[in-house]
Amino acid sequence: MHQSAQQAAGEYAVGEVYELAHVIPTSFCCPKAIAVDGAGAVYVGCGGFVGGVQKFVKSNEDDNYLSAWTFGEGLDGYAVRGLARAPAGEVLLTVNLRREADEQVQVFSPDGRLLTCWGASGEADGAFRAPTGIACTPSGDVYVAEATHKAFKGGNRIQHFGKGGAFLAKWGHAGQAAGEFNLPTGIALDPHGNVHVADTYNSRVQAFAPDGTFRAQWGTYGYLPGEFNCPQGIAFDAAGNCFIADTGNHRLQKFAPDGTLLALWGGRGMAPGACWLPCGLAVDGAGCVYLADTVNNRVQVFRPRPEGRR
Repeated sequence: MHQSAQQAAGEYAVGEVYELAHVIPTSFCCPKAIAVDGAGAVYVGCGGFVGGVQKFVKSNEDDNYLSAWTFGEGLDGYAVRGLARAPAGEVLLTVNLRREADEQVQVFSPDGRLLTCWGASGEADGAFRAPTGIACTPSGDVYVAEATHKAFKGGNRIQHFGKGGAFLAKWGHAGQAAGEFNLPTGIALDPHGNVHVADTYNSRVQAFAPDGTFRAQWGTYGYLPGEFNCPQGIAFDAAGNCFIADTGNHRLQKFAPDGTLLALWGGRGMAPGACWLPCGLAVDGAGCVYLADTVNNRVQVFRPRPEGRR
């Protein structure tokens, strides 16, 4: 499949070209979060009313992805909002357990065993109101974004935990000023350890030092290249390039560390290469981009077009 993503979607292209490599249907509805490990396994968290988490691995026979295991299938109200991998290979989820009216972080082994969980619903330190994005440092620290609507108490903040869930720090509250949030959804670490947040309803990205000190913000509401409409997903490659799931604009954007727009592709639709309200994304060591194409109930994998290929 060597069709460019822009050609498949019928959408304009900006800068670098990415081509569609794989389409992976998910067992659950509304995939919202995604991560990939060094062996190429893909972990997908789904946030529908009957959500769950699913692991895919590549087949040795035809290079397609096969489901390795699932968790949460049939569990009423088990909604996964965020997903990350720890340095030792564990899979960390932010989960909304609607039936129990509880919200927590769950930790799984790579083979799908639930190892531990921590947190509960509430406004106190270490408790959660609508936990969404989650990111893990090389040392095992964890950052969690909370996206409660500003009309409700709690949320609209980032919490920092030590390995095992010990509360360390928090920052942010509802608002539009620097360091404030309006339903922050995605969170990712750049290669220097800075914390970047997709501040969804403010249609911007904010950057913080590991201790929460505000560093910068960029982006504004709009549909032109470089602008955002409620972005939810954010990820970095090893070179420090930033990828954004520009959710309301149904597209992906890639930026250099200095903020230069490098690539834009997608467009609303159901065809391969198009997407519909994409939420989560991840980038592997080869620079391939894994997109949780939420409304289309699938994952799409894009790879940089090799030089010389048209």
